[in-house]
Amino acid sequence: RVQRTFTQPLDFHDYPWDRHILRIVVQNVALQADDVVYVPSPAITAQPQDVRLRSGSDLAQPFNNVSNWEASQVEFVSEATTGRSVQSAEGGNANAYVQFSKFVTEITMQRDVRGFLLKNLLPLGLLALVTYLSLFFAPDQAGTRVGFAVTSILTASVLLESVTGPLDVGYTVAIEGTYFVYIALSAALVFINITIERLYKGRRFKAVTRLDTAARVVYPLVCLVTIAFYVARFGL
Repeated sequence: RVQRTFTQPLDFHDYPWDRHILRIVVQNVALQADDVVYVPSPAITAQPQDVRLRSGSDLAQPFNNVSNWEASQVEFVSEATTGRSVQSAEGGNANAYVQFSKFVTEITMQRDVRGFLLKNLLPLGLLALVTYLSLFFAPDQAGTRVGFAVTSILTASVLLESVTGPLDVGYTVAIEGTYFVYIALSAALVFINITIERLYKGRRFKAVTRLDTAARVVYPLVCLVTIAFYVARFGL
């Protein structure tokens, strides 16, 4: 029986659609594969996945109890690795390589993506809707529109930090793209509404109407394209 904490680095580029295979590796570093080989028990390999996913300490409980995570599969694999032989080195052949047996348990983990998105993207969706509705304010309220857009940028930045902050990684993850698109749209609306305000004060009402119409069409179009991209890339 082996009991200890196993760790491994994880790749979060597809967060929160990421899936991880956690490997628990047990290897004999003294006896070579000619002397001992680890193989999974036929009784274990014959078990269905729902049985394998039960806790080893309490068979009435699921294996995983981590928030927003689901263990979907457990596999047991017999492998071999090559390394230097301690015995051969002691005999004077320090360059000798031999094989050692390994027993690997692979646990596939994936997130409860729908629950995660409902909790973390719903506020962003409502914020995007409010920002879009501000485009229907009268042109003489362009200053109010600008205020909505600036507030949206600040709010989206706070939401983004709350979603990705716990990861503590130095690269961009998948979900950040949705926030970047929204922040870029809000920044564009700041400049558009400033332009509308100047055009309105210059009594160039036709130009105001054209710019207003373009903003009302392009904004939801960009949002729909972004959603379609994520659905095509990661699914629901």
